[in-house]
Amino acid sequence: MLASESFALLRKDKEIMIFPLLTFLTTLAFFAAAGAILFFALLNSNFSEAVVEEEFNLVGEIIMYACIFVMYLVSAFIAAFFQAGIVTIVHARINGQDLGFGDGIKNASRHAGKIFVWSLFAATVGVILEFIAKNFKWLGFIVANLLGTAWNIITLFIVPVMVLEEGTVMNAIRRSGTIFKERWGETLIMSFSTGFFFFGVIVVGFLIYIATWFAGNTAVIVTSSVLFVLFLIGVSIISSTLNTIYKVVLYEYAAKGIIPDSFTPELVAGAVKVK
Repeated sequence: MLASESFALLRKDKEIMIFPLLTFLTTLAFFAAAGAILFFALLNSNFSEAVVEEEFNLVGEIIMYACIFVMYLVSAFIAAFFQAGIVTIVHARINGQDLGFGDGIKNASRHAGKIFVWSLFAATVGVILEFIAKNFKWLGFIVANLLGTAWNIITLFIVPVMVLEEGTVMNAIRRSGTIFKERWGETLIMSFSTGFFFFGVIVVGFLIYIATWFAGNTAVIVTSSVLFVLFLIGVSIISSTLNTIYKVVLYEYAAKGIIPDSFTPELVAGAVKVK
């Protein structure tokens, strides 16, 4: 199956798992710092009165959406930057080259400006969808989800395009949407996903974790809790890495009609089906 073929490629370049780990740690550090700043800001009575009210005034609304924008911006940049490192190494591997972690970071850094501009676009769209969902009740929630899904489809290949092709961010967005539309049309079904597999793994891990509570030993419970958190982080890192590998393989097929030698043509071609 395609998942096992993606995993086989991962075994050749295990260092790419460092990228999602760095994504997690950097994002965690950012939100911890942002939380600390917000906490101390709330100690300021003027700021508190502007934000913590039953009905937001204009200042409160501006502050809220500014904070949301910054969170989207930083999160999008961190995710895209480290994903660019994975794309660099995976693309090299399936084209017969052997690059390392440093090469991935170097190429991601070379495209940092472009990634930042992309993050501005992503944050703007995120805030607009948040505004629609918040201000138009249940209809806004539905519309925001539909628009969000469409945006995610259009930008499915945005990181590979930014990293592997030349051009501006606007061109990359158009190119990503064009690749998708020319290959699969307007709608599709993604038949390959590691989601179900890893969901099963997490369920098994959770059941084992719950079983430790019946031991009645505080030390065992604390230890198992720490191990379970580390287990969740590990599963998330592997799942994220495999999904990025899959996206690069799919990009090669969609943009160039090329299927890597280490992947079964029927599996790659059948990974996306017109709905």
